[in-house]
Amino acid sequence: MLLFVNKQDAKLVASICLYLKVFCVFLLHFLRTSITIHHVSNNPHLLIAAMKKTYSDPLTKSQIINTLAEDTELSRKDVKAVIETLGDLIHAHIKPRACGVFKMPGMFKISVVKKPATKARKGVPNPFRPGETMDVAAKPASRRVKVLALKNLKDMAV
Repeated sequence: MLLFVNKQDAKLVASICLYLKVFCVFLLHFLRTSITIHHVSNNPHLLIAAMKKTYSDPLTKSQIINTLAEDTELSRKDVKAVIETLGDLIHAHIKPRACGVFKMPGMFKISVVKKPATKARKGVPNPFRPGETMDVAAKPASRRVKVLALKNLKDMAV
């Protein structure tokens, strides 16, 4: 049993639960899986039918928002807020001077890989034309985003 000090805490917890519910449905639709989830919507039969659906073409952003709004019986505005909040959360994890890793447990891991600068090199053997040499230009240091599929996501694709 949870006890809240004031109504604001109760509203905050309720909104977090709402966002988590929408986010779970969003991920499942985004990944186009055939997994069934129970008790995420007020109408579980509607949600189960939607999860078994497969798509021949990827959904657009508007189609994803509409589908999530219908399945969770939430407004489009709430669904958009969840998607934007997720984007902001990922950005806060991977921006410069942040931890550089965002992990969605069981689904995926987004990390930033720092590539060091390379010096210019001359007379390097050309791998495409044996016997010839080539010059390789210098490259500045960079940050690359890497997305790694975790076990549950890999299992969904099988």
